[in-house]
Amino acid sequence: NDQVGVTTAGVQRAVVNGTGNVGINVNDPLSRLQVWGDSRFDVSDSASLMIASDLTSSEVFLGTLTATPFLFGVNSGEKMRLSSTGSLLVGTTTNANTSTMVVGGQVDVQGALISNGGTTDNLLVKNSSVDFVQFNAAGAASFGGSYGTDGLVLVSSGEGAPPVWANIETDPSTFDFRELPNIING
Repeated sequence: NDQVGVTTAGVQRAVVNGTGNVGINVNDPLSRLQVWGDSRFDVSDSASLMIASDLTSSEVFLGTLTATPFLFGVNSGEKMRLSSTGSLLVGTTTNANTSTMVVGGQVDVQGALISNGGTTDNLLVKNSSVDFVQFNAAGAASFGGSYGTDGLVLVSSGEGAPPVWANIETDPSTFDFRELPNIING
């Protein structure tokens, strides 16, 4: 009763109801803007956003209509993007290796933290309090903070136990690591 509507061919197509809600192909909109059907928003000649249904699976499609990246932002700044090739980029806008996913910064994976260890030259895998494995700029591996000494290799201590540094009893620069199981098992 207290609304303005637009009708074509005898069918109401748009309405502004008494509370100010706008409906397109909706006679009684429940929010500020309610649209029934696919929607397209053009922000320039080359940038469009599409919200549509995927008719084959009844899922919703949200994306760009052209080969432009889809950006996600917070506080007017980009935080994540889907590139025009489908790569997910988080905390970065470049993908030099055409990886499926590129993360600029720390990644927390179900309680394990993989980071650069606070420097640009280290890779560190840890939980909140214990360093598991660290690789330094020279490629040396540390387990639990210990890099071992010359000639030692990390050897598994079995499931649930940390590996230990063991002597391979040979010159590591000429050692054939394919023989390691034979040396360990005697």
